[in-house]
Amino acid sequence: MTTSRRSFLGKIVGSALVGAAATSRSARAQNGRSCIVVGAGMAGLGAARKLTRAGWKVTVIEARDRIGGRIWTNRELGFPVDMGASWIHGQTRNPITALAEEFGIKTFETVYESVAAYSHDGTMLGLLDLLKNEASYQLIKRNAVGENESLQDGFDRAAGNDSVANAVSWRLSTDALDIGDDPKHLSAAFLDDDEEFDGSDLLFPAGYVQIVYGLSSGMDIRKGVQVTHIEYSDTGVEVVAGDESFKADAAVVTVPLGVLQSGSVAFSPKLPETKTKAMEGLGMGLLNKVFLKFPEPFWDDKHSIGYIGDYANDTPLGRYPITFNLAAMPDKRPILMVFAHGDFGRSLEEQPNEDTVGEIMDIFKKLYGKSIPEPVDSLHTAWHSDPLSRGAYSHVEPGGSNRDFDAMGATVGKRLFFAGEATNRQYRATVHGAYLSGLRAANAVIAS
Repeated sequence: MTTSRRSFLGKIVGSALVGAAATSRSARAQNGRSCIVVGAGMAGLGAARKLTRAGWKVTVIEARDRIGGRIWTNRELGFPVDMGASWIHGQTRNPITALAEEFGIKTFETVYESVAAYSHDGTMLGLLDLLKNEASYQLIKRNAVGENESLQDGFDRAAGNDSVANAVSWRLSTDALDIGDDPKHLSAAFLDDDEEFDGSDLLFPAGYVQIVYGLSSGMDIRKGVQVTHIEYSDTGVEVVAGDESFKADAAVVTVPLGVLQSGSVAFSPKLPETKTKAMEGLGMGLLNKVFLKFPEPFWDDKHSIGYIGDYANDTPLGRYPITFNLAAMPDKRPILMVFAHGDFGRSLEEQPNEDTVGEIMDIFKKLYGKSIPEPVDSLHTAWHSDPLSRGAYSHVEPGGSNRDFDAMGATVGKRLFFAGEATNRQYRATVHGAYLSGLRAANAVIAS
């Protein structure tokens, strides 16, 4: 089945090499060819595993002191929570489902119909209200998409002079959250042209990092080593990281789009214009999470809680539209996972964490009363200011094209290959898209 991968609630309703200072390490195998994989996220690990099984000598270079990239399971709250990727999106025939089964990893089904939605004044919306607003939103959206403009411009054009209900704007916000940025940053022409797998979305009670650990077993991974320069030719590559250089027959570059856009990795020769132009047509969206741990749950016994802001009076899109109830997990953990995205999510990275907690608690007190307990602990993500990610995942900018994903994934010369979610037009912005792009790149390396 080919459909769009859309929102949480849609189912309800050039510089020189370091040179003499660098020590050179050869990755060449005695009886095979060699490849450097830059990045130990899902794309890099997928490529490395495939190449290793094909008999290649593989060295994975990872700038962080952990593996997984934008998969990061944190246990500081006493329970494993995923700071980055959380879900298998569509379990049927999904390669991540197959990996979970291979590694014996337990999953938990998210029921999107299990939702409690509240207006900004604390009034709960009934199912009929949600269905009516969903119908209104989809009517506007159908007339908004398809033009070479931003989704926000298309939405405003389609809505015309009609007043838009807060709940309709909220649905726009949840759609934008799923894509990872504000509607003004999203192309209306290429909004729903990606694909999804059928079936339920699954969480990992013990954390997504289990998939990462399973894939990385037995690999040569150099952690805490940041690549700054890649030199390539038709005969091989040299990758410079710190005061070391690594030589091999080929390289697979899997660093996030935002890092490539930042220019923190230099290439010699410079990357072709087709690839640099593609970087301009794509954007690196932002989805941040705030985890609040409480003494015990006080909220609705639903999988998720929707907060419909007063958008008519300047509530910014992206301001905590969805909260996931982690007490629904089998171990009943008393934790809420609150989302913030786009420009509002970026602004949270610039304010004290206690202010963010205070904002969220003000909302929950409207919904559940002023006597609710204060959180005993919290965690916050900051993917935009993280120099090793520069955001959450990719999308098409207004004026860009979905063909830019193909250009990002194109091989440069004969020895330089690219993978990552931003190189997979079909399944962009997903873990399975990143993983599949790594397999694609590995196959290209093997055929080279």
